[in-house]
Amino acid sequence: MPTDGRTQTYGFLDQLSTEQLLNLLRADFDSSEDGDDEQIFQILEVIEKRERERAPDSLPDAAQAWEDFQTYFNTPDGTGRSLYPMRDSAGKSAAGTARRRRRPLKRLLPLSATVAALTVSCMVTAQAIGFDIFGALAQWTAETFRFEMGAADPASEALRQAVQGTFDECGVMIPAPIWYPEGSMLARDISVSKDTEASVILCGFTCGDQSFFIEVQQYYQNDRIPSYTLEKDAAEVEEYSSNGRLFYIMSNLSSSCAVYSSDQTIMVISGDLSLETLKQIIDSIGE
Repeated sequence: MPTDGRTQTYGFLDQLSTEQLLNLLRADFDSSEDGDDEQIFQILEVIEKRERERAPDSLPDAAQAWEDFQTYFNTPDGTGRSLYPMRDSAGKSAAGTARRRRRPLKRLLPLSATVAALTVSCMVTAQAIGFDIFGALAQWTAETFRFEMGAADPASEALRQAVQGTFDECGVMIPAPIWYPEGSMLARDISVSKDTEASVILCGFTCGDQSFFIEVQQYYQNDRIPSYTLEKDAAEVEEYSSNGRLFYIMSNLSSSCAVYSSDQTIMVISGDLSLETLKQIIDSIGE
């Protein structure tokens, strides 16, 4: 079968993974030297072809999508910068910085749209499993892609700081949740009890006319955790994984309860919480 020069020159791109192709794009954008514009658009053609061939019900691997986003876009040196070289507001380069090459705008805009569309296809899946990616994007236009981590809700942040401070004092090995239902507040001072085997922290919250609790038992040795029994109704126990932890979710009449246990830590979240709200709290617990 005859092949043209471009196929012979850039045929190797078909053998690379999409992750590797994105890496080539980023390396080209970051370079201050003249690059191969034709190769860039050949890369985009390969990516577009793969996206078109993807079955409508086929979704990218969520964990891999999040890792790709962090690797190629959410990097320290990219903070406050657009995804591609753009002129600053004064129309000048910063002192001491090499002038970056300019691609023709008519060719740059399709490139921008393609990369943005590919990124969004991965972001939707990551959002579905609990990563607040869209909350981390400050600006998104047809020509630029910029992100900043969104500010935490002040009320939830105040609760997180109070709970995390107690966790730190007691050597708790699991982070405090960073999200709490709107209107939540501590019902009373956080209770801490200690003995020779463990520290037990009990945080009581109110949310309107409802209440819920977060209890953590932190044992000093991993062979000291006793059996732990909770009352439940006839509903099935659900296993729910989030951030590398397995929670067991159950109900007892109108209350919901989630339990996590590691070698030295038991966490229980329970109270007047819907299943969706309970999972949101769980998903907000960091790694």
